[in-house]
Parts: sequence; structure tokens; C-alpha cells
Amino acid sequence: MAVNLHSKYRDQIEQQWTLNSLIAGKLSSKYDFTGNRSIKLSSITTQALATYSRSTGFGSAVEVADWLQEFTLSQEKSFNMKIDALNASDQNGIKAAGPILAAQLREQVVPYFDKWALKQAALYGGKSVVLGAATSKSNIVGYITDARKHFTDALIPEGDRYLFLSSADYAFVLQSPEFIAVDTGEGDIAMKGVVGKIAGFWVVETPTSYLPTSVRFIAIHKDAFVVAKKVEQTRIIDSESFIGKLLQGLFYGDAFVVGVKADGVYTAIANGASIKCATPTATQGGVGHTDDYTLASTAGSTIYYTSDGTDPRFSTTATAVATGTVITLAAGGTGWKFAAKKADLITSDILTQDMPIV
Repeated sequence: MAVNLHSKYRDQIEQQWTLNSLIAGKLSSKYDFTGNRSIKLSSITTQALATYSRSTGFGSAVEVADWLQEFTLSQEKSFNMKIDALNASDQNGIKAAGPILAAQLREQVVPYFDKWALKQAALYGGKSVVLGAATSKSNIVGYITDARKHFTDALIPEGDRYLFLSSADYAFVLQSPEFIAVDTGEGDIAMKGVVGKIAGFWVVETPTSYLPTSVRFIAIHKDAFVVAKKVEQTRIIDSESFIGKLLQGLFYGDAFVVGVKADGVYTAIANGASIKCATPTATQGGVGHTDDYTLASTAGSTIYYTSDGTDPRFSTTATAVATGTVITLAAGGTGWKFAAKKADLITSDILTQDMPIV
């Protein structure tokens, strides 16, 4: 890497144009990983109402069901930079440790973790839709309204709904009379980066490079997505091997969709893009009271399935098999669920299937 020794000229380093965090304050951070790399989140399954009998009363009590989702931190990132005292003395003091550390956080650390979080939201959110046409001024509001309808039908609470909208599509939204621009001020971190409101969503104009390829926007309810930051440490120290400063940083965290609230994460995929796993199929191939089923989805994908009614995308009880695997399932079972995942592809929709008695 080049080190430019200045003889004169300006004493300022032109930093890259960067943004402060787009997600800070907008997504949940309520789970505590202190002392743990993983935590398990227990979710309760409520019970459908039954008809009360005046003669027999409530009937038999049924145990309250629950299921587990495990969050495991995976992102361990660092930097290690040095400022040689002799080089610094010949560069008009432009390599002051404090400003350089601030620039490193702003230009490298914050963008990395923002992009990682948005990628996890897109890959593992509860709902993803391939748009029917290329986005334009005439249809973008309709697509956003579809996301609102999904949130309403899924009983996602009003408020704390954020729309991470690509800069190209924000340009279309700006021309819509339904868009309400807002002056959010500087005091509320959750509102930094928010440029307005549409269809009940706070709009966050998002650089295209921050969103996964072919993703047009991601709608997220704050409680449906967790950003975990366990370690965020930086230091400036005197080096023992040379005269000068060491600038070091260590960051440990991750981002997760909350399974029981996964419908609060909605991803809009560009028309014609193939970035989502196909919904699995389970093809019956046996006879008798125990049947063989061939599971299939996108080539190279892994299919996760559960037989206890829990969500196979998140449940710790899910079994993982390669696409094309033949499995044996008890006939007459109910609530079998299947979903497919593959690296860097959006998780498939869920196949729910009751196994017939044959």
C-alpha cells in the first residue's frame, strides 16, 4: 500500500463519502448475549378457541406449546493499522490517530454491519415477493402498498415500520403525491436517515450497494429483527516494534430475523431475478402405512423440515437434508412443514403438507 510523503500542498485528507448507520435505532437490540455466543429464544404457541360445553365444561386441558430458535453470533471483524512517526512527520500531520480512527469506523465498520444486517433480513425474512414488473414511477407505490397489506394481514403492529428503499426507487417515490417528506431533526437516532413516510412506513433512502443484488426494498418492523453487538472495542496505542501508533478495532455481533415475528420482514425482489429458493416439493413414492417422499427444491439447496408444526426456517427441531433426499414419514401425520435454503439465496416459501394414509 502506498504511503505518500507530502512536501507541501493541503494538510487535509479527503475522506470517502460515507453515511452513518442506516439501521441504528430502527431495529431491535433487546436480547442480551453477555457471556454467551448463542442464546435460545422460546416462543409460545397460543391455542385456538373451542366451544364451551355447559355439560362437560372446558374439556381436556392441553399443554401450552412452545418452540425454540437459536441465535449464534458469527461476525468477528477487526482492523489493525499503524502510523509510523517518521512518515507522519513528513505528511503535514494529516495522519492524526483520532480522525483516522473515526474515518475507519465511518467508512468501513458501520457500512459493513449495515449491509450484513440488511442481507440477513432479505435472506431470512418471513415474506419475499418477486415483483410483477420492473419498478417505475407508476407502480412503485402499489408495490409498497402490497407490503403494507401483508403487514396488516399478518397482524404486524402499526408504528416502528421501516422501509429500506433503494435510491433508484426512492427517486420514483419522491414524485408520488402519497409520499410525505419529514424533517426528522438530529436528536432521535431512530429517525436519522429517515426521509419521509409512505403507506405507514418510515422511508430510509438506502444506497443500492447496501441492499443484496436485485432487492428493491425491505420492509421491517422493529420487533421482527434483532441487531446484536456484543463487542465494539477500539484503541490507539504506542507500538513496541516501531515508533508510532497502532490503531486497532474488534467487533463481534450479528443480525437475526425473530422467527415468531418473521412476517414483519418483507423483501421485494426485482422482476425476473432468480435469487430465491424454489418452494420445496414432497413427492410420494411409497405404499403402506409408512411412505417415502422425495424432497426437491433449487439445485444445491438444503431442505429443512419439521413435524411438530413449528417453522422449519427457524426452529431448533428442524431436520436438514439435501434436495433430492428421500425421507420416510409416518402416514396420517399433520403439520409437516418444509423450507429450502442455499447460500446467498433468499429462503423459499414454506410447504405445509399433511401426509395421507395409504
